[in-house]
Amino acid sequence: MSAAQKRVFIIDDSETVRKNLTGILTRGGYQVFDVSDGSQGLKRLSQERFDVLLLDIEMPGLNGFELLRIIQAGNLAQGAPILVITGKQNDLSAVHEVKKYGAAGFIDKSASPEDLLFRISRALSS
Repeated sequence: MSAAQKRVFIIDDSETVRKNLTGILTRGGYQVFDVSDGSQGLKRLSQERFDVLLLDIEMPGLNGFELLRIIQAGNLAQGAPILVITGKQNDLSAVHEVKKYGAAGFIDKSASPEDLLFRISRALSS
């Protein structure tokens, strides 16, 4: 299956981050959908299926940890890998917390386009 057929869902409160990720992923051949908060993310996940989720941890309201727990408890990801996007991947307690709830890994918000595309491709193939 080509990247063009893969649907990526971004949940991040930063418009800048969403625009940057969308640009990179669109150029990489992915279909990209995004929302700016966890509540919108849950609503969309209950209505649509995606191939991979990119989830910010630090968001106002429903933060990424809470959102990840709800997604996993309700099987809202439907088997799609969840990658956490953060600037704090060196925070060992955060790493443990998201792994405990089934995240496939981390993507640094400052990752190069090549690294971002590689990590998504790797998550999709595992």
